Amino acid sequence: MFTPMKCIANILTDGIVENDGLYNVVKDKDALIPGLPTLIICFTKMRSIYPNASIIEWKIDDDTFWTWGNRERRQVLEKDLIRFRRLAIKRFIKSLKYVFLSVLTVSKDVFDKFIGSLSDERKKAIFSSNDMVYIYYEGNNNIIGISLVDMDYMGLDRKILFRALYSGSNNVFIKNQEEIPFKIRNEFKNEAYVLPYLYSE
Repeated sequence: MFTPMKCIANILTDGIVENDGLYNVVKDKDALIPGLPTLIICFTKMRSIYPNASIIEWKIDDDTFWTWGNRERRQVLEKDLIRFRRLAIKRFIKSLKYVFLSVLTVSKDVFDKFIGSLSDERKKAIFSSNDMVYIYYEGNNNIIGISLVDMDYMGLDRKILFRALYSGSNNVFIKNQEEIPFKIRNEFKNEAYVLPYLYSE
């Protein structure tokens, strides 16, 4: 089964939390991934790290949150987990720049340069779904989307695009949507362009 190479947030807990692969679920604060939003589960655990944090506010700082443990206040934990996951997904999507390359309006020179870039040495992750192709160029947060339907409409052969994609020696394809857990596909169904970034090395 595919598991994302990149996590979108940390969850620090001694308990068990359902994880679809999007979260770095750890017991030790030293295993946290820096720069990601973090949820600390359990009042005692939170207090051991942040002794002056408010017991009322779930937000400790801009990137750190806490909630009660399963044995402390289960209903609050379940609500806060949903709230934290939504926050993490929103932040993750905001950090990426999606560019839709419209073959209906772009110049031939720009389109030709784009096709040429697909076979260069840069690592790229590619995901195709519903007549859209999404390409993530490793090393930045830009993802380019191109519509195969628009290519058909403009009389452009799809083979031009796929020949260039397959000729790149460092290009990696997510070929089978079913390899991606349904939960992840569902989380990002309206922002499918994030998937090549998630699954890039």
